[in-house]
Amino acid sequence: MVELKKRGHNIDLKNIVIHRITKTKGLNTGNIKCNQAVLPITDVEKQFIARITDSFQKNSSPTYGTFNGENDDFNKQLCDFKDKKCEFLKFTRNAMFLYRKVINASAGATGAFMVFAHYKNTTNNNFYFLILAIDNKPGYSLNDSLTIKSIQNLDLSKIDLACRINLSRWQNFLDNKETDSKTYLAFVKGKKGISDYFMNKFVGCCNKQTNEVASVNLLNAINGYCKQKEYDEDKTKEVRSRVFRHAMDRMTANQEILLDSLSAIVNGDDPREFAEFAGQEEYGVGPIISGHKKTLQNLQVIRFKDKKMTLEIDASLIGETVFYDKTSNTLKIEQVPVELANQFS
Repeated sequence: MVELKKRGHNIDLKNIVIHRITKTKGLNTGNIKCNQAVLPITDVEKQFIARITDSFQKNSSPTYGTFNGENDDFNKQLCDFKDKKCEFLKFTRNAMFLYRKVINASAGATGAFMVFAHYKNTTNNNFYFLILAIDNKPGYSLNDSLTIKSIQNLDLSKIDLACRINLSRWQNFLDNKETDSKTYLAFVKGKKGISDYFMNKFVGCCNKQTNEVASVNLLNAINGYCKQKEYDEDKTKEVRSRVFRHAMDRMTANQEILLDSLSAIVNGDDPREFAEFAGQEEYGVGPIISGHKKTLQNLQVIRFKDKKMTLEIDASLIGETVFYDKTSNTLKIEQVPVELANQFS
């Protein structure tokens, strides 16, 4: 029997603390309430962090990036913590004062509970630092008296604002190690969006793109490049198929797609040509692409051939006009082109 692992089994939580900043929208005076001690670590805290990690992976399209080297107050303070020059609680309190300074300069910013956590994911053996801005939300509960009671609670499936820093990747970057993963900042957003003051002025992020936007840009660049090179239909399909296979291999291995490597796959005779083409302002493909599987599937052409049937379908039609039912093992095609329909008359 397969053993079911409980949520948080892979979270080795080192430290966690909650502070609070209150600020009214339109004003420039935020007030800080800092915890005097870190929280005791129990299964509750581990499961809390695990729920947030799940939200990063399942309920959002993260924006990835690196430190910009300009607004580097936070960067320097985090580096001191990483290098054990500053203990956890002191670092988080310093970060709160920095955050207050940043949001006081933004009239539209509001306060929140601020969760800071340092942990190791034992699945990939990477260390992380998490910053979460979240507020209680109105809700209801039923009680033994069979009445409805208004309550305030947290909905961790709908994060307002968060940044997760992969400290292990960042250290590799600082050490100039050649690794498959070049980005180490990841942001998620709620309905408010990722505020400029949080991403740029507080954390200090650059090279930022969502995985979906980055994949769309790559897709457009592939199509534009094949058109410029005047590739025929078969050659274009071949290039798209190679790119798709490479991208899926990287994503399956939890690795980012590197434009330089991809460029050599697109055109082995001139390995840099596609990278230079895709990096133009028109396409804006960055050197590091965090792939979005559903978007990149549009590169694929599904082919099947036997003695009695030949089938070729652009993957972009799957779920649009072409539907496969696994239960009944049937393929359904809607909006059949007239030319094809006439052949069945």
